[in-house]
Amino acid sequence: MRSGGTAPTRLRRATLHQDPYAPQHARLAVRTWLGTTHPALYDIELVVSELVTNAVKHALKGPDRDWVRLRLDEDASCVRLVVTDPGNPGSEPQCRPLPADWNDWIPRMKQPGGMGLATITAICDGAWGTYLTEREERVVWCCVPL
Repeated sequence: MRSGGTAPTRLRRATLHQDPYAPQHARLAVRTWLGTTHPALYDIELVVSELVTNAVKHALKGPDRDWVRLRLDEDASCVRLVVTDPGNPGSEPQCRPLPADWNDWIPRMKQPGGMGLATITAICDGAWGTYLTEREERVVWCCVPL
């Protein structure tokens, strides 16, 4: 949590299969954990969907590497999401800036993708980060403000 924050009021964890349905399962888990009236639900669903999609897309595949872990906790100021995958030491998450003008999006539409972390940066006011564990698992965390 952010420094000076209170202890988390909720802590939820799930392990998902690393497959095309993982983002949908992550959104359903978040919706179940937080409830449909949570004030930041839609932002949290978008962010978790982007993070899990990236995990499925970029983590190295192989035996015992077909998982994505999701953790959610909440305090008075934010909901913190942590997504962990088996990792890919050769791939570092990159954040392209969001275009300031709609017309700047048109060339990017020919090559979809690559805007997820910029979207997360905007939603989370820059409060996100990533690191590799000792086992080279990729961890991406973010704080969605309330």
